[in-house]
Amino acid sequence: MAKNLFDLQLEKFAKIVMGFWHYFKLETYYYNYRLVFKLDQTIFDDVVKTVGSLKQTSELKTLAWIFNSIFKNFNSKFNVHLKLFEYVWTPSINFKISWTKNEKSFIVKALYETTDFNTILRLINFYDNSFIYSFFINPSSKDLKIDNDKYSFLHIIEFEVG
Repeated sequence: MAKNLFDLQLEKFAKIVMGFWHYFKLETYYYNYRLVFKLDQTIFDDVVKTVGSLKQTSELKTLAWIFNSIFKNFNSKFNVHLKLFEYVWTPSINFKISWTKNEKSFIVKALYETTDFNTILRLINFYDNSFIYSFFINPSSKDLKIDNDKYSFLHIIEFEVG
């Protein structure tokens, strides 16, 4: 690939990533492992419909599908073709999510099944061409071994109308 073409594609991807952050007014909080998306009412309702179709506490194999509504909307609105995928360092584990909802926010608390590995790395990614952007999700050691020692805390994902 020619350097100029690479530079153009990289610049385009960087603009898409920044556009994604600005459009959803993303906020991250390291101290409580929270990722916050500010959504318009239509997208918020779609996320609530998708995730809310599960029992309030559910076991899952993947977390990526939680973001499907968000990426579908972003791709459509900005005529881009981002693809979503999940990379799993320890593929055989399960997740447990619990969610709470009020009028203006929907909070998903994700736990991961504790294994002998004590190491988990989840990457929720989106990509376009050869470039990847990742939401790095890694647990805090201070929150290990909760929920009767079967699950450990992973991340909180909050969706707000805003």
